[in-house]
Amino acid sequence: MSKSIMARISRCVLLFLGGIALGYSIKTLMDDGLLDKLMYKTRDMMYKPADKEYVDVEIED
Repeated sequence: MSKSIMARISRCVLLFLGGIALGYSIKTLMDDGLLDKLMYKTRDMMYKPADKEYVDVEIED
């Protein structure tokens, strides 16, 4: 029974520390403005127009 209690405690501690690390990472990205740059780059890649224009050509025999 003590193993399961220790497993629960260690899992909770690791989840807590992971949450702190994730929160700090997001805060750092937001303070540096890197999150906005990443968001704009992602949006530009998703909505980027095609590099080539396609032209319909009719061939008469």
